[in-house]
Amino acid sequence: MRKTDTVVDVAIVVSEMEEIKRLHREKSITVLPYRYTNLRKSLISIRSSNETLDDADKRVIQSVISFFSVLERDIDAKIKNDNHDIDFPKINNLISDHSDKLQEVLINKKNNIGA
Repeated sequence: MRKTDTVVDVAIVVSEMEEIKRLHREKSITVLPYRYTNLRKSLISIRSSNETLDDADKRVIQSVISFFSVLERDIDAKIKNDNHDIDFPKINNLISDHSDKLQEVLINKKNNIGA
């Protein structure tokens, strides 16, 4: 059952990443740190509670957690300093890269359960 949960959880995170990219395009700056935090919490839960993840999967997830942690600090600082000069297209490209890696984890888990 946990393998199925992992697939669903990772799919939800990938979907949330797409929503964050949409918020970037709309320049909805003030809600971003909250969304980054929630995404990180979801990823931490996935990483910590799934014995079906191998070390490579965990490294991918940790990489995404670290990315959003740094991004949250950067965006918070820009909000605090009222500096809205943010390169959202570049950030979205990086999010897409991380999303692709998570998608690979998702596909591998689906293949492991025959979904």
